[in-house]
Amino acid sequence: MREIENDTHSVSSTFTDEFQLGLAHDLEKGPNEVTPEEPECLAQKVAKEDEKSASRWKLVVLVLLSVNAVVIVLGTYKYLVAEEEKNVKNAFALLANTVIDAAQHQASNLEDSFLAAGDTLAVMAETSGSTFPNITIPHFDVWAGNILELTGTELVGFAPIVNDTQQKRIWESYALPWSNGTTNTPKIFALEGSDDGVVRRAQRGPGPYAPVWQLYPDSGHEGIIKFDLLSNSVFQRMYEKMVETGRSVMSPVLNLEALMGDPRPKRQDGTSLEPMPRSVFFQPVYSQVGANATTSALSGVLFGVVSWEDSFRDLLEGENESLYSVVENDCSNQKFTVLIHGNEATSLGSGDRHNETINEIMVSTEFGDIGFEASHRNVGNETYQQTQNHCKYRFDLYSTSYFVQAYKSDLPLVVSVAVATMFFITAAAFGIYVTYIQNRQNRLLSIATHTSKIVSGLFPTSVRDRILKDAEDQAFQALIEEQEATNKKSIKVAERRRSSVLGQLRSSQSTGSGDFSFLQEHLSRAAGNMLDASKAPIAEEFVETTVFFGDIVGFTAWSAVRPPTEVFHLLETLYGAFDKFASRHSVYKVETVGDCYVAVTGVPSPNPQHSVAMACFALDCMASLRQILTSLGDTLGKETCSLNMRIGLHSGKVTGGVLRGDRGRFQLFGDSVNTAARIETSGMPGRIHLSETTADGLIAAGKSSWVVPREDKVLAKGKGELTTYWLEKRRGANRRDSQPSANMGGAAE
Repeated sequence: MREIENDTHSVSSTFTDEFQLGLAHDLEKGPNEVTPEEPECLAQKVAKEDEKSASRWKLVVLVLLSVNAVVIVLGTYKYLVAEEEKNVKNAFALLANTVIDAAQHQASNLEDSFLAAGDTLAVMAETSGSTFPNITIPHFDVWAGNILELTGTELVGFAPIVNDTQQKRIWESYALPWSNGTTNTPKIFALEGSDDGVVRRAQRGPGPYAPVWQLYPDSGHEGIIKFDLLSNSVFQRMYEKMVETGRSVMSPVLNLEALMGDPRPKRQDGTSLEPMPRSVFFQPVYSQVGANATTSALSGVLFGVVSWEDSFRDLLEGENESLYSVVENDCSNQKFTVLIHGNEATSLGSGDRHNETINEIMVSTEFGDIGFEASHRNVGNETYQQTQNHCKYRFDLYSTSYFVQAYKSDLPLVVSVAVATMFFITAAAFGIYVTYIQNRQNRLLSIATHTSKIVSGLFPTSVRDRILKDAEDQAFQALIEEQEATNKKSIKVAERRRSSVLGQLRSSQSTGSGDFSFLQEHLSRAAGNMLDASKAPIAEEFVETTVFFGDIVGFTAWSAVRPPTEVFHLLETLYGAFDKFASRHSVYKVETVGDCYVAVTGVPSPNPQHSVAMACFALDCMASLRQILTSLGDTLGKETCSLNMRIGLHSGKVTGGVLRGDRGRFQLFGDSVNTAARIETSGMPGRIHLSETTADGLIAAGKSSWVVPREDKVLAKGKGELTTYWLEKRRGANRRDSQPSANMGGAAE
């Protein structure tokens, strides 16, 4: 084990020595000396190989991204479309179940209500002592109205069974006093078709008869009182079926316009619309409760007119809820279509008239357990088609395109486009990134050149060269330490890295090219070390300057009774205006201490007209002060208008520099700063106080008309008595003084 460690240490030491010797040998060469084994050539070859490899991988990744984009976008689109179709089917199933439940409920109510009404009628006959057929149901409108409300039928009626001609004469005599002029004939009549339409005729024959006797609602239907239901072949066969089975039956779809008196409106071309689909429900009535076809003869018929449009009304609620109901029976192939939309229902006519493009969304159900004797004819017209089968109704419910579209959206397309856009952006970002990497050296060359210029401007040439030399030494030392620490990389890799580093350093040292991030790191480290070692302060003396001190008079008392927000609102508004004037007149703002504003001209760039520039700045500040305070009086109180300002100016030399450390900033030092402060404090509110040196500078610049001597002497702390002046720019001064101040060097009046 010790032998292995010794060998490892020997290899490491040998490699380190060779690496250091190689670096020293390469550094002894000039920057333009290139040999066949120059690492720079190897770096170029490696760069070209890397560029080719990157291009190949770029193409592979872009192809993979494109394939994935197509697969995912198509898959997403199909999935979302399938989800929408699933939602449509689920919603339609709920909607169809609503209609199915209503249909079953109606069928059950229809049969149960009429059955109970038949038993009630038998009880009424027994308790009143009346005998069929000479019986009239008292309060029929209330009694039948309840049935109509429970079953949803359009019309409820009662017809007694008159068995023979003798009973017919007796019943007609019984019925005559009850007619009250509501019928044009005292006889039982039938309806038959003729060239003049439907006409009445007195019913003859041996019987039996089933004259319509009581109706609800009777308004508009008085004309069918005493109409013999059995004079119609359809009703005759329904009667025979009731006699045979003792159960209720329902007719096929009939044209009842002649009986109901409500012909359909005509189309624009003058032809009539198809009759409203209606069926008639018959319930047998016996003279005794519990009687049936085997124990008692049929005594009467309770009937109800079922309007299929009304049956489908008020089933749905939402505006988007709609479906087709194709109603058919299995005996005579009768079929008609009703469109259900919200709480409305409209008959579309005979046949299957649903939208056949959406056949896949369909539910079927039967209308209860009520049968009928199949027949198809128009009442009053003897032409009809008849079969012998006992039939049932069936509903086929289909979705409408309106309903489907209510659940369709642009979501699949929008999401697919969004996914495709994301892939496109990803591919574009990848392409941009690869292109950026490939062109990185060219961009870094420009950045390094620019950085070299900045460093040259910040540091003298000797300091800059020393920083670069320190950066080289630190870079080499970092590489050696890294190799010694890992000791796992081959000598060839180390040589390539060493050659790359040398190329970068030489390029930076001679032409400003190379890896900017590498140089920046070590350059900053070397500069920092150098500053720490030398502790050289950043300071400079400025000989020709003018210092400005401005203090708000009355601010301390005013701010003591104001919230912080109002205090800062005043200072920000006022000093924000001063900052704009400073930029206009090339004045450098040093700082604000409380309500005191400190500025200087001639720093950091010299300005021969520093006193004139500062005078113009002070005049602008004083002129804007009153206007700003007046505008703030409405929001900050009238006391704001009573504030004022003292301004003091003094010219002389100052020391300016940066105190390094936390929150370091540019500061001014020197006697001129103190004197400017004394001039300000000894001034008067609303006036600009000048020291004698500043006044001399203005007079020398041809601005003597701006300077007004102060009558009294000023006793300044540490200065004794001072001769001072006021700055007042009177009218006409611009024209008189314009010639001497033509070379102010940026100071605008």
